[in-house]
Amino acid sequence: MDDKIKTIRKHLFDVIDPDMKIDIINLGLIYNVELNDGICNIEMTMPTRSCQFGESMTQNVINTVEKN
Repeated sequence: MDDKIKTIRKHLFDVIDPDMKIDIINLGLIYNVELNDGICNIEMTMPTRSCQFGESMTQNVINTVEKN
């Protein structure tokens, strides 16, 4: 696994589901992290279909990747 991908995954442990109070990695919400030509693609899901925090969690993931 690429070092940059490892770093991104490490920082995703800091993104917490506000409802469950558990990080999105341990919840199993992140399926895949890829880097292609400097563009990061993250395949993820929400804990429930009608997750009220979906937009904020997605934005937290984007902010985390952009910072690192």
